[in-house]
This record gives sequence, C-alpha cells and structure tokens, in this order.
Amino acid sequence: MAIRDFEAWRAELLEAGDLPQDVPDDPEAEEEVEEQAERYRELVKEVTGREDVEVVIALIASMRAEEDEGAYDDTIETLEIFPDLVLGRGAGLAWETLLSIPKKFSGQVLYECCHRGAESIGAFNEVYASLQPEAQRLLGALINHHETSTWLSGPECGLLRPVRDAFEAFFDSL
Repeated sequence: MAIRDFEAWRAELLEAGDLPQDVPDDPEAEEEVEEQAERYRELVKEVTGREDVEVVIALIASMRAEEDEGAYDDTIETLEIFPDLVLGRGAGLAWETLLSIPKKFSGQVLYECCHRGAESIGAFNEVYASLQPEAQRLLGALINHHETSTWLSGPECGLLRPVRDAFEAFFDSL
C-alpha cells in the first residue's frame, strides 16, 4: 500500500513511533502499547521504497523511543529498500534528527549508509559537506562516537566525512 497523504502519514507515524516507556504492569496499558506498536509497523509497511528523501527523514525521525520492543527493526528494514542515493541523502538531511534519537538507532542508520556503498556514502557526505561548521562538528561527534565504540567501528570507520571524496573513502575501506 502506497502513502497517499504524506503529511497525514508522517504525523501519524511520528505519534505512533513515540512508543511509551516504563509501562505500568497493567494489562490494559500493555495492550494499548501493543496496539500503538502494531499501528506503527503498519504505517512503516506502507512505504514502498519509491518515495523521496522526505519519507527517509520521517522514518528516521520516528525512532524516538529508547525501548522499542523490536518495532524499529521494521523501520531499519524499510530503510534498506530505498535506492542508495535516496537513503544517503535522506540520512544526511536528517542530521539533526540523528543527533536527537537514541544512539543505538542513529548508529544503525549510519551503518546502513556505509553498508550500502559508494553512492549512499557519497550522497551522505555531500550533504555533510554542505552543513554549517557547527552542524558538521555536532554530526562529526556523533559519527566519532559510533566509530570508536559501536556501529561504525569496523570497516565502516572513516567513510562518513564532509570533505573526502566518497569513492576514495569507499575504496580506501576495501
């Protein structure tokens, strides 16, 4: 099913994706959380991968809860169906969101950009290079965090840079 009204879809996605935390041990409350998570998954599954960067940005922005009970796994899988250029550009344009969502999810998004290869890395780095110095510094600190301790500490280390040529960075990693 394709997204018909982007703004309505986005608003509902962001609301449903803000999954409640520390739910009381109450069957009614637990059922509400399960229903919200299920609605979130339904909204994510409406994405076909033929959409533009706005949908990538919305998906990234929807991963706001620290504990997601696996609901965001569908989001990461859905990001994987986008063309490399759309994913890389969308992730780059979502830089402020990457700074505000839980680090485990920002790391997964950045890893996916690197894992996809030169086109995704190049699109991300192009946006990264266009950012103001303070934004580059903040995004660089997040990337550094993931390079030194988590998602980007393997062969992905060093690929996301604002000034390096994406193809050079990609081939350096081989």
